[in-house]
Amino acid sequence: MKNETQNIKRNILPDRVISVVVIFIYSFLICFGIYSLTNPNWLVETSYKNKKEEVSSLVYKGIELSRKNQDKDAIKVFDEALAMIPDFVEAVINKGVSYKRMKRYDEALTHFEKSLTLSPFDSSNIYSNIKDIYLEKNDTVEADFYFRKAFETSHSTVDKYMKKGIHHYNIKNLDSSLASYYQALYYRKKMLTYYNDILVKESRKSITNYELRITNDEELMNTYDSVSFKMNLNMDRGLAENYNKIGFILALQGNYNKALEYFYKAVSVWKDYRDANLNIQYIYEKMNKK
Repeated sequence: MKNETQNIKRNILPDRVISVVVIFIYSFLICFGIYSLTNPNWLVETSYKNKKEEVSSLVYKGIELSRKNQDKDAIKVFDEALAMIPDFVEAVINKGVSYKRMKRYDEALTHFEKSLTLSPFDSSNIYSNIKDIYLEKNDTVEADFYFRKAFETSHSTVDKYMKKGIHHYNIKNLDSSLASYYQALYYRKKMLTYYNDILVKESRKSITNYELRITNDEELMNTYDSVSFKMNLNMDRGLAENYNKIGFILALQGNYNKALEYFYKAVSVWKDYRDANLNIQYIYEKMNKK
């Protein structure tokens, strides 16, 4: 009898556990349903976040196709992204760039104008693209208007003068183009000096803290004092491009020796910079012919 009672108890216990688990699951589902009905936004936000990540991935794929001169395929990918999120500004802008590269200027302008309403923060680059289209159409009045808009809305002084240099080159004003590139170089070097000063201060601070035993982290000190850190700070591809632009204008003006000086400066910053290396080769060929 005692054994039978024990067996009954053993059978009841699993049944109770199962009942508790079932009740817990039903309670959770009911609470989840009530929360979802009263707070639907969190479901929308989660769904949008996942969709945004997928769209960003598609835009990146489209940009890579465009870089390979496969703009027709790139536009299809941008369309796929825009079908998911119609106002995704990066897709709108880059679709406009692909149309511009294909010389389908009216369609490009439509997309650039739409992107201005979606992303005023990036307006400088959008205005610059519109300016390029009007230059291709030989409408210098509109091109100049959009160049000024691009210049005014740029958030970077260096970028402003680089854009100005490109614009003056496009309208065949080489002296103004060169002056703008020199101005960009001045502000770029000023910026590099600023960051180098920070580097020196941080390095001294780390060494002092280490010596005073405020920190015993030797790696912290080595980070700022390493040769590779200092090299990376000054290996700015924008600086290399700035040097190359100056060299290019000097070469067009026939000042080959001075141009070579700037091309070599560009290569010293960015060893594998294809344009600068080709320009060096071109200048030597030009000088040998003379």
